[in-house]
Formats: sequence, C-alpha cells, structure tokens
Amino acid sequence: MSDPDAHKPQHSDEYLLDAALRGQPRAWAVMVTQLTPYVRTVIRRRAGDLPGDVQEEITQEIWAAIARRGPRQGNGLREPARRYIRRFLRPAIDRVRSAYRVPGTRSRWRNESPDWEAPVSVELESLAEHEDDVAAMQLRRIEARIDVRKLLANAAPLIVLAATMMINRGYNVSQAAGAVGLKRLALHRGLRALARRVA
Repeated sequence: MSDPDAHKPQHSDEYLLDAALRGQPRAWAVMVTQLTPYVRTVIRRRAGDLPGDVQEEITQEIWAAIARRGPRQGNGLREPARRYIRRFLRPAIDRVRSAYRVPGTRSRWRNESPDWEAPVSVELESLAEHEDDVAAMQLRRIEARIDVRKLLANAAPLIVLAATMMINRGYNVSQAAGAVGLKRLALHRGLRALARRVA
C-alpha cells in the first residue's frame, strides 16, 4: 500500500485510517485533514456548550487517543472509519471537561430528585470521636474512598477511566468498557487485579 498523496483524488476514510495507523505519515496528514471537519461537527453536537478553543482541544485529544491505540485488529477492521473515530469521542470529551472542571465538583448528577442537595464536604479532623455507630460508619466510608483512590493511582489509565465511570456515573462494566475502548473481558480482568490488591 503506497502513501496517499494529497494531489490524488480523495481516498476512502477506511483506507486512510488503516494506512495512518500502520505508521504512514502522509496518510495520517491526509486523514486528519479529510476527517477533522466531521470530528468537529460531531463535537459541536455533543459538546456545543463548550467554547471553540476547548472543542478544538477535544479534537486533538481524539487524534492523540487514536494514534496511541495503534492499528485496528479483529472486528475493528470491518468497522467504518467514522464509527471507529466516534468511539474515542466520549472519553475525549470527559477528559477535556474534567481538565477544566473546578476541583471537587461533579460533572453531572444522575438519578437524583431535583430537591436533593449535594452533601457537604467534611474535614476528617472535624469528625467527632467515634461516639456512635453512624459516625464510625461514615469514617470507614471515607477511608475506603481514600484506599480506592490510592489503588487507582497505580492502575492502568484505561482501567482507571473505566472504574471512575462506573463509580461516578453508574456505568455497568459493558458500558464502561465500550466507552474507553476495551473489551469487557479485559476490563473484568483489570478490575479483578485491583480487587486482589485490596484483599
């Protein structure tokens, strides 16, 4: 397969994607030029509330994630290029939104009634000594969250992203695996490995 030339007629998206992921730099340049308008359109639909420069950052994040992923294999070879690229959209939007989010705020609230208020953060030092079972249980929950965060700090980035989606957004294993581009079995194995560290 020869490198596509920008002066030749437009190549198919699938041809360009496969050539680019196999390491052909000219194919990568032509693919990015040809598919960036499509990527920008999809980003405007999904994250239109964000300013233009932040949307452009999402575009760059998508291209970086695709480059890190490497050549398509198995069923991915039959998948249309635009659908393959869309798989990287949600994680890229989440990463960029989280980079601009005020620390300590949630990205969105799910399944809560409108009159429900967010819990107030409490400093560990302000908790009274274990006066009753409720205070002891709250302290154990806080300590468990700290332990989970320490475990996630040493895990693979995609496992961390999937686990965070499961914890914060209520995704099940299949949804989280699909969102980060892992197979469900691979995510199960990664989560089991984390669970073994706790035990």
